[in-house]
Amino acid sequence: MIKRLAKFLLVIVLITGWLGIQVVEAVTTDTFTTTTTWTAPTGVTSVTVEVWGGGGGGGGENATTDGGGGGGGGAYSISVITVVPATIYTVTVGAAGTGNAGCTASTAGGDSWFSTAGTILAKGGSPGACSTGTPPAGGAGGVAASGVGTTKFSGGQGEKGRNNNAGLGGYGGSSAGTAADGWSGPQTWSTATYPTGSTPTGGGHGGDGGATANAAGSAPASGNGGGGGGAADGTNISGGNGATGKIILTYNKPPNAPSQDSPANSATGVSVTPTFLMTATDADTTADKLGYKVTIYSNSACTTVVQTNDQAVSSTGWTGSDA
Repeated sequence: MIKRLAKFLLVIVLITGWLGIQVVEAVTTDTFTTTTTWTAPTGVTSVTVEVWGGGGGGGGENATTDGGGGGGGGAYSISVITVVPATIYTVTVGAAGTGNAGCTASTAGGDSWFSTAGTILAKGGSPGACSTGTPPAGGAGGVAASGVGTTKFSGGQGEKGRNNNAGLGGYGGSSAGTAADGWSGPQTWSTATYPTGSTPTGGGHGGDGGATANAAGSAPASGNGGGGGGAADGTNISGGNGATGKIILTYNKPPNAPSQDSPANSATGVSVTPTFLMTATDADTTADKLGYKVTIYSNSACTTVVQTNDQAVSSTGWTGSDA
């Protein structure tokens, strides 16, 4: 979790003391699965951007032997991007690749990017293909090296279709996780069912391949950026569609300036053991819980600390909270 300290100074004469207040809040997360725009909120100057490319479509099939290959999963990139408050930014989410019928070529997943394609970008997965005698390799996953970002991972390759008179489809590759490449299917057919337990954290599952004669491939059951499953043998059988990509923006809106309710600002004759009452509000639409750090100084320049009370360290002496 990313936290930011928003500092506001209130000067209060407490016999010979001055008071500094810091207010702490949690982050805001916006998730996008369609292309749109995003306006940087007031006070927000940086945002952590995570992008996943779309998954490739599974290969179709038009022969009574063999199966279509699974589509590749989308890649992942992450970077911290500097933004300007009140500025509008483009959020481009990679489209799902289409699994077409027969040997009509299926399509790749779209690339995902924020602001511009040169700012941060994750590649979509390549499509699977039909077999015309010997099943081709599954669609390649989106390649990390072709993306843009501080940290990048590749999507998983789709499984190869079954080379058999009773041909079955290969499953799709998963999208990349937040700390690992996506799950790749074997290039010697093993099973039409995607192994959901193999998907890395943050990745989306691949779709199942066609598991019986004339069965179409499936789109991923859940998640974003997974490849579609390949078709089983048959005439004009469709591969499964891939899954759309995804973009997550994580940032912190600074809390509103706190008020010092009592003792009043510039109050005199205050007890040497005062009880402070203060209030702050959150700028987020969904309010975060706010915490305080109060520092008492012995000089007006606030350079000599007498005492610090930080809710993040200890809640002793604190009562109540702001929402």
